[in-house]
This record gives sequence, C-alpha cells and structure tokens, in this order.
Amino acid sequence: MKILTSARQLLTLGVLSMILAFTPQAQATSYTSLVVFGDSLSDSGNLSDLFLGFLGPDDEYADSRFTSDFTDGTPGLVWVEHLAGLMGLTLDNSVAGGTNYAFGGATASGMGATPPSISDQLGLYMSDLMMSGVGLDDTGLFVVWAGGNDVLSLLDGGPGASGAAGSIGSVIT
Repeated sequence: MKILTSARQLLTLGVLSMILAFTPQAQATSYTSLVVFGDSLSDSGNLSDLFLGFLGPDDEYADSRFTSDFTDGTPGLVWVEHLAGLMGLTLDNSVAGGTNYAFGGATASGMGATPPSISDQLGLYMSDLMMSGVGLDDTGLFVVWAGGNDVLSLLDGGPGASGAAGSIGSVIT
C-alpha cells in the first residue's frame, strides 16, 4: 500500500511539474486555426465517418463522438470542439474536410495502423496540405493528445507505451 501511495504521489508530482514547465511559455495569442491529432478523446467523428458508421462509437454515444448527449438531447462535444468554440474557431473532422485528424482507438506509436496512429495522422495532414497547395499556418494551434491506448495495450500485454513517447516527440518536432 505504501508503494502505491508513493507511486501516486510521484505521478501527481510529475503531472504538476509538466504543467508548471509549460506555463511560462504560454502567451495570449490569437490563433487562426486549430489542427488536432489524437485518439477517441479528441475524435469528432473521423472513425465513424471513415467506416460509414459501421465502426465507431455505439448508439449510446453522441453523434459519432466518444461522448454522451447533453441532458436536453443535444449532441455532446469532445474537448477540442469546446476549445475551438472558446477560440471562435470551427473544427470539423478530417474525413469531412476539416482539421481534426484524431481517430478513436489511435495509438501514438506504430505506422500503417487502422485506425491511423499519430504518425499516420500527421502524414494525412501533410498530404492534405500538399493537395491544397496551402502551407503550415504559423498562427495556428496544433494539439497532440495520445498515449492512452498505448498504455492500455501495455496493460494487456501488447507492445504498449514503449514507443509512444518517441512517436509523440517526432510528431511535435
């Protein structure tokens, strides 16, 4: 029990350290776009749209998202859709032509996977940029949220999180 408490304290300290490490770099900026790479916590319908509704969130989830409806019956949103709204931006899934490349079930590590991993999502984004003839938006906000499925894989005896940090690092740089 003491080890579990120490591990929990270490994890809490690590998370707080990460938050504090990035806080001084934050600055008030007007972003002109939002581009998202991630897993089900950020997927605004890509997985469902990719498989024409045959694969993705169950009926209990809201409008092809891995979230529940609001109590009034309106579709729930994933966190990046709330963020986009607060920023005054729109955010559509990439299968529908938007800039949210997150797919439910995605892992940080691995390439050529289904659903697309973070590295694959970056490749899709770069391909879309080349096809449209548009360059990177240097006033855009880029979000990467992944790793949870890698940890779950590790807990199930799979390859797991071993390459997740390196994969996320290569997407960011």
